[in-house]
Amino acid sequence: MGFYNSPAYIQRFIDELLQSRQHFYYTFIDNIVVFSDTFNDYIKHLDDVFRLFTSKNISILPKKLYLGYLLVELLSFYIDSLGLNTTASRLKAFKKLEFPATLKALEMYLGAAGFL
Repeated sequence: MGFYNSPAYIQRFIDELLQSRQHFYYTFIDNIVVFSDTFNDYIKHLDDVFRLFTSKNISILPKKLYLGYLLVELLSFYIDSLGLNTTASRLKAFKKLEFPATLKALEMYLGAAGFL
């Protein structure tokens, strides 16, 4: 039995923990993406984050850890040196949607299209 607001709590906790490092990471709940312009900066940023987690007794599961990848798929997005890109499967699903018949549905459709 978990807490109803657990994802929001974890997201806020991670954001507050890494607040001073926000220029080199993105988070979504418990997923943290560390990025850098150079490999040396990447190593420094990872070391910084790992030391912080160690000092706070936060552990990371090795099987969920991806280090040094130039391209990572996370939450139906590709994350690479160009930023966030939508996966082909997400675009395919969006293309299969029927055109909206009501104003409210059109607003939702346009919002989703803008997000992608």
